[in-house]
Amino acid sequence: MHAASMMWPGSEAARPHLVAMYVSIVDKAGHERGPAAPVAGQVDLVVVADHGMMDVAGDHVVDLSRWISLDGVRTADPGPVLALWFGADTARRDSAYAALATGLAAGGAHAAVYRRGETPERWHLRAHPRAGDLLVAAEPGWIVMPAPPKTPWVAGSTAGIRRPRRRWAPSSSPRAPTCGHAG
Repeated sequence: MHAASMMWPGSEAARPHLVAMYVSIVDKAGHERGPAAPVAGQVDLVVVADHGMMDVAGDHVVDLSRWISLDGVRTADPGPVLALWFGADTARRDSAYAALATGLAAGGAHAAVYRRGETPERWHLRAHPRAGDLLVAAEPGWIVMPAPPKTPWVAGSTAGIRRPRRRWAPSSSPRAPTCGHAG
C-alpha cells in the first residue's frame, strides 16, 4: 500500500491508496486542555464524494432490448440509470414508456422507468433536458443496458445516483458540526 507521505509532486511514485493529514493544533489543544477543549478557529472536516458505489454481480443486468427496439434512440450512461432520448418523436417515446413500464413490472426486471418530469424529486432532474426523455433506474445491485453486453459483464462495482447501502449519519458522531456557509 502506498501512502501520500511517500509521494512528492512530480515524483515517479505510485498513486497513494491512503491520504492522511495531521492537524497539530487539535492534538496540542487536546493534550493541554482535554478532548472537549475548544480549538482556536475550530477545525472542520468535510468529506465529499461525487457519487456512491455498489457491488454488481455479473448476472445482474437489465437488458432493455427484451421490451423495446432502441434503433434511432440516443442512449447514455448505461449503469444504475440509463437515459433515453427520442427527439421529437413523442409517440415513440410514449410507446416505449408503456412497453417498458409493463415489461419491467411483469418480468421482475429489477428496474423502473420514469418520464423525466416524473422522476423522484430528490434526483433534481425533472426540468433538466440533459436527463433524457425517459430514465430507466435499476434496483440497487443491478445495472441497465440498452442491449445485451457484447462481452460477458464482469462482476464489479458501478457508480451512480442511487443511494448507497449504508449512509454515514453526521448525527451519530460526537460533536458533529452543522455544515453551513463559511464566511
